[in-house]
Amino acid sequence: MPNKSEHNRTENPDQGQINESQRISGSASKSNVKYWESKLQKRVHRNALGNTIQFPDYSVRLCHQNQQRFVSLQTPNKSLASQRAREAYFLLKSEGWEALWKQYKVRQPNDGVVLHGCSVGEFLQHVQTKSSLKPQTFVYYKRALCQTLADIFNIQSGSEKYDYVHGGAKRRLDKIYAIKLSNITREKIESWMMGALQSKVKLHPSKRSSICATINKVIRNAKALFSKKALMVIGLGGTVVSPFEGIKFLSEGSHRYTSTFDPKLLVQAAEKELRINNPEAFKIFIIALCAGLRRNEIDKLLWRQVNLEKKLISIQPTEYFSPKTKESCSDIYLDESVANMLEEFQASASGEFVIESDVAPRPQAHYQHYRCDHIHKGLIGWLRSHGVNSNDPLHTLRSKQT
Repeated sequence: MPNKSEHNRTENPDQGQINESQRISGSASKSNVKYWESKLQKRVHRNALGNTIQFPDYSVRLCHQNQQRFVSLQTPNKSLASQRAREAYFLLKSEGWEALWKQYKVRQPNDGVVLHGCSVGEFLQHVQTKSSLKPQTFVYYKRALCQTLADIFNIQSGSEKYDYVHGGAKRRLDKIYAIKLSNITREKIESWMMGALQSKVKLHPSKRSSICATINKVIRNAKALFSKKALMVIGLGGTVVSPFEGIKFLSEGSHRYTSTFDPKLLVQAAEKELRINNPEAFKIFIIALCAGLRRNEIDKLLWRQVNLEKKLISIQPTEYFSPKTKESCSDIYLDESVANMLEEFQASASGEFVIESDVAPRPQAHYQHYRCDHIHKGLIGWLRSHGVNSNDPLHTLRSKQT
């Protein structure tokens, strides 16, 4: 009578082959073709329509100088792919990535972009034209990446980066765009983070926490361009290894909020100093404090989004505004006293926007445009003079939503 292990082998005829392959892989040296057979993969990716597509050729993942990359072996034949994997490994170890990519160029199934030789400019163009990122979001992410790379690769420009008339800004960007993706490594990024932290803390020792937060924010924005989801959408998923993968962010300390003002006293001061003299600033103040709306939500808020009968504000997409996230779309209920205030202001309104301004909205702008920027800035100054001393006083009001 067969024992249990013999029975399993009878029921799973392929199991013996799998175990044999694993045994050979575990014991054979990397100079043995058999070693590489178990390392081969036929990779898959999901296209923009959500369909899963399998690459016909085998690939192998190789590691060298703290970089891991998938290399297409350009053949669906497993035996030939194993030989090429062995050759690729020894070529990589002896001559490095550059020599490897010249022989084994990784190409996309859609448009044939050679990725290893891809420059920052080519990559950004790829992301801009094929990803689903909002124009404003793409600009933020690109700016963060360019800022980081300019410092890492010592692209000094001074005031030249603001020279849009005589070409200084373009010359600076051209230098950044010419950088090869393969030259951007996690080690260089982390070294820049520590260098930026030390230089800034030396000048402002008491602001270490906020400096760490700022550096982390820049890195997160730059890293978002290389997210797996973004790369899949533009057809580069699985073939570009993000240089931001495994980045260790700086410790920011506690973010626990500590109040520096009394909301009731602040409302009394606003009633006395703003309601008559600066009604638009007063409306921004009340909506931020009592409804918790973001700056851009207030800036683009339309009277048709304010239902005074039901005492609520509805945050939804309009021709002038796109919510920050899907979760931002919601109905926010108002206190009766706040609804009464808004009703008074609506009676004398001269346009469709709750906050009146002579500046027209620019929904197609590739940057964060505020119709009421001058009013926001005046209110921020007023808030700081009344004890709201945070970096973003308007955002602080949201945390005090009553």
